[in-house]
Amino acid sequence: MAQMLQDHKHHHQRLGDHEVIQGGHEMLKRCKYIVMGEEKLVKKVTAYGYELNAITPSDSIITVGKVWELAESDRLFTVFDQNQRLRRLCLSFALFKLLRRRFEHLPAVTSAEEEARDSRDLILKGLHGSGESTAEALFQVMNDEVNFLCEYNHSVAPVVLASPFFLLVNYFLIHVAVFGFCLMAIILCGNGDVRFTLETLSSVSIFQAGISRVGICFLKQAAVWPSAVFVALDFFITIILLIIFFYEEIWEFFIFLLSNWFMVSLLCNYMTKPQWRESLIFTHAFRFLMLLRSKTRNTNLHLKQFSVLDLSWPPISTLPATLSLKVKTALVPNNLKQSIMEYMVEHDHGTNHYTPLTNGKSALRRNNLFGQLSWACNSNSVAEVALTWHIATCLLEVECPTRRAEEASPWKVAMRLSKYCAYLVLFHPELLPDNQENLELIPEDISEELKNILGSWDYYFSSRQSRVKKIMESIRGGDTTTETTTGWTEIQVEATGKGDQNKVVTSGAKLGKLLMNEANSSNLETVWKVLADVWTELIIYIAVSSDKERVKDVLVHGDELVTLLWVLTMHTGISSC
Repeated sequence: MAQMLQDHKHHHQRLGDHEVIQGGHEMLKRCKYIVMGEEKLVKKVTAYGYELNAITPSDSIITVGKVWELAESDRLFTVFDQNQRLRRLCLSFALFKLLRRRFEHLPAVTSAEEEARDSRDLILKGLHGSGESTAEALFQVMNDEVNFLCEYNHSVAPVVLASPFFLLVNYFLIHVAVFGFCLMAIILCGNGDVRFTLETLSSVSIFQAGISRVGICFLKQAAVWPSAVFVALDFFITIILLIIFFYEEIWEFFIFLLSNWFMVSLLCNYMTKPQWRESLIFTHAFRFLMLLRSKTRNTNLHLKQFSVLDLSWPPISTLPATLSLKVKTALVPNNLKQSIMEYMVEHDHGTNHYTPLTNGKSALRRNNLFGQLSWACNSNSVAEVALTWHIATCLLEVECPTRRAEEASPWKVAMRLSKYCAYLVLFHPELLPDNQENLELIPEDISEELKNILGSWDYYFSSRQSRVKKIMESIRGGDTTTETTTGWTEIQVEATGKGDQNKVVTSGAKLGKLLMNEANSSNLETVWKVLADVWTELIIYIAVSSDKERVKDVLVHGDELVTLLWVLTMHTGISSC
């Protein structure tokens, strides 16, 4: 299937379908990305791939454009898709099929720049540029795509095979057949006498007295009759196995029924079968399905949050990776999504205001602070840069708390991304582009540095405020400062790239003091905006630099923001400098 999509994309581009199209919904209505039915494109198999038929409006091949066109006039979409959630789900599925080719190592038939340009225009000018669509809607598309990719590679339920036909066969007809075979076996045990078999079954004590009473009877008999112990064990094991069987079947059925795979398949079948559009049975069934999905599906994005200042015994390197599930989580705020999308637009290679993506230096240059703060981004280690800014951000949060609503928005972006990046460094270092052996030493080195600064007692038992106070006191004694023309106080420190990881806390504290001086002398909101810009660029830089195979391995743990951003940068062609 992935090879068919590869050849279809090449065939579509050879036709010269590059005329100028307006953005927004018009671009989405012209989108030729296939949602379902690509197997019907094949005309014949050749030595160089597949020779394909052309897509026509009347065929049963579902494209993103056909979904958007039908949604404007069809009653089902008008009633149940007012927020465009269903049609965006189809777009996610089409994008997932394109992304899957990268994981299956199919050779590119078009240049990477040409493919990225088409996807970038669809996302940034089509979806993000439409009137109703927002950054939140675009992130939902990416999140659904990552979920498709995760379930395709790691799902324990057969959601990949989801379709109305598979639902009927796997969850109804098979059980009817199994019940029929069981009934046949019972009748054969009665020598084929159906009446005798039914009368015998009705007289069995377990059906007359009930399972609970029979179970109590077995327990009483086992207390006085040793041989009854084995009968009781057989009985209870059978009951437990039956409960597990029915639980697994019911659980798998609802997972299948409420999956996005089944919804996409159902919508595509609806589009290819006109008789369904007039069916009241289908309408009521679809209404019930949408009600179930609204009650059971949680579409909110979450971030894992961890602070290095809270690091104490045991060292984080000794904890199993599964304990990352216990790390605090927080919602991804809408202003964070908007901030990331603005950066995506700014780093679009096709625009005049394009700026290269770096580990935070471009954000500092844009805020006219490159000369004062760029030393904090000089390290070749992304983890070291992230932890330096993380410590500075956490210190600023404690020493200069926000008091106005204007400060809360950039503060939330900076703090959420700061703690998320710290979580990535300590729990998922494989997603970082640094040397993995070097990353394994970071938790132990930071713990040792914190212990040297705080002392053994305060390292284990002190409060967050006490830790911050001691860290700030540790840098006040020997600091030399110089005033700059912009009003910032620049602390003379060694470039972190020339130091070692044992100085990360100290460098972060010195950077934090710089930020505090500016916050106290001028405007705290400006400082938080600078931090929000730096963290936004840094998280995108981490996503762009992540290795494809490592991203695939992390998908088993669920969708992470960095994997979502990796998918988005793959489609838009954004790369680091």
